[in-house]
Amino acid sequence: MYEINQQSLLKPQYKMGFDMLAKLLGFSRNHLNYRLKMLNQSRNTVLNALEAESKVVKRLLDDPNYVVKPEDIWSKK
Repeated sequence: MYEINQQSLLKPQYKMGFDMLAKLLGFSRNHLNYRLKMLNQSRNTVLNALEAESKVVKRLLDDPNYVVKPEDIWSKK
C-alpha cells in the first residue's frame, strides 16, 4: 500500500484514500459508495435477525464488556 501511495502522492502514506481504493478496484467513487451502503444494509439485516432470535447475540450487541461462556451458547433458555 505504501508503494502504491508513493507512486500517486507527493507524500507517501500508509493509509489509502477512498478515491485511490475505488480506482484500484476498478469502480467509480459513487459505485464504491453504493456497494459499501449495500454491505452495511446486509450486515444490519443479519445482526437484527440474530438479535431477535438469540439472547447471546443481543447481550453481545448491548454490552461491549459481555464475555460469552460455553454454557450461554449451549443452553436452551
